[in-house]
Amino acid sequence: MPRAGPVALALVPGVDVMLLAFTAINLRSGRQPRWRGRAADYLGFSVAYGHRPYLWW
Repeated sequence: MPRAGPVALALVPGVDVMLLAFTAINLRSGRQPRWRGRAADYLGFSVAYGHRPYLWW
């Protein structure tokens, strides 16, 4: 399992891009954004802190 950690970390930017694309598609379909949107929370955290949380582990 020692290789699973770096592989999971390498996939994080891809997850960010997919989440951003799905959110954009959802908003373009006419849905209103919710006040407590988890996609915005996750993307904001990811952009603000970048790789720092992963270095703590």
